[in-house]
Amino acid sequence: MMKKISLLLVALVLAIVLTACNDEIGEPSLELSNDALTIANWEMDHSHYEEVKGKLLVGENPVVGANVQISNKRTIETDENGEFHFNVDRSVLDVKNIEVVSVNEATINGESIDEETAKSLVGTKEQLSVQFPLAIDKVVASEENTDLVEVHARAIMEENQEYPSFGPSKYRVAGNVKDADGNPVEGATVNLRRDGVEGFSMSDPSNENGEYAMYYLPEDDENHYFYVHYNGLKYTLPNNKAFLFPEDIGVDIQITLPKEGTIIQDSPPTLVAKTAPGAVYKGTLIGLDVDKDVEYSVTIPKKDGTFVVTLPKEEWEKSPTFFETDFSAFYEEDLTYGDIIPMELLTHKENEPSGITASEK
Repeated sequence: MMKKISLLLVALVLAIVLTACNDEIGEPSLELSNDALTIANWEMDHSHYEEVKGKLLVGENPVVGANVQISNKRTIETDENGEFHFNVDRSVLDVKNIEVVSVNEATINGESIDEETAKSLVGTKEQLSVQFPLAIDKVVASEENTDLVEVHARAIMEENQEYPSFGPSKYRVAGNVKDADGNPVEGATVNLRRDGVEGFSMSDPSNENGEYAMYYLPEDDENHYFYVHYNGLKYTLPNNKAFLFPEDIGVDIQITLPKEGTIIQDSPPTLVAKTAPGAVYKGTLIGLDVDKDVEYSVTIPKKDGTFVVTLPKEEWEKSPTFFETDFSAFYEEDLTYGDIIPMELLTHKENEPSGITASEK
């Protein structure tokens, strides 16, 4: 009985000593020399890359030999000062997660790390973002609705830097594929080729209604080889015939496959083409971190980075933060700088900056 009590006392004393030691060492911390980098132009000399330094500590003690992972990709080991270095591409919007993933071989003050401290270290993380800093120039009441305010804001850029361009990146080529009897053809793919080899695009297989679509950017008005693949056969236009695509506009092409052979006659009713509205627009947009049921509008930033957000006054008084996103979506109407972006198109991904606080005059 006395032996059991002695053992319990020893265990209790050890637990108290270990707890005291852990409290004395301190809490884990992951420090970064910079956690918000300003986006920069891409440069041939790679000057758009910037080195960031990190440091892993427990209290004031460096953790040596820990493995730190950068956005689930590269793993770096901390040096004798608990430090690690990595380069960041400042030419694209990004959010990098920096996380401690292993301390199996790590030490503190030359000693192995106890289990409890190791558990507290693994999973320690910080985030680093590449973004445009934002500033508010003025906030005025909306002339159309007194419940709304117009927030005139801008992206802060480096010297000689322009805000990323916004405009069409691809145009839609779409239509229907039918058989000679006028029935929709399911499972056909439409293929475009420039010069027969380069610059090609292929649609997904047509659906049960014979509908197909793809997105493509012709270089000026130019001829393309035009194929339809279906049931192991390759349907083509007549010899020495090519499809002339117009510049800067979408095309709707209605295709009827021949009853016999594999030649699609390049005239109605077997091949009917007309221009169609819409394009895939690309650019960097800015939105608000607000609840989904909050309605607001935002304009496409101009080349000087200026934009306008219109929202309920009561929502602006809650000091919402902003997000930035690389936008890419198909839209049928023309869009350009200063236009209001449809809210259903404005979303952002996990690896894009959010929670951005704009400075005010």
